[in-house]
Amino acid sequence: MTTSRLAWLHHGATSASPMSIRAELDKLRYLRDLDAHALDLSTLPGARRRRPAGIGRRATNQALARREVDKRYPVLLATLAECAVEVLDEVVQMFDQAISGTENRARRKLDELLPSERGPRRTG
Repeated sequence: MTTSRLAWLHHGATSASPMSIRAELDKLRYLRDLDAHALDLSTLPGARRRRPAGIGRRATNQALARREVDKRYPVLLATLAECAVEVLDEVVQMFDQAISGTENRARRKLDELLPSERGPRRTG
């Protein structure tokens, strides 16, 4: 069974591994190809954006297909706009975690290689 694009977009990463980052970048590329990042829904009040996006987040493809056209497409647009923001935030957070992990590993390795300054001093 294949996952719908809508379910795929809402399935978040579980770690900041290179494969997870790539999967999120694939989502971001897909959303950018749809120009989801350029959708400007700022003229709508927040509740008017969140409600259809919530419907899109919870609905199955079949449920969306059964909706009337004048209700289906606003739900999809609000969902795409929300996904564009969420996926971008997730990618930035994952890169931050990956860089932080790399920095911590490098710091530990450097500490192992440098002589300890906390050991007993030799006088003499």
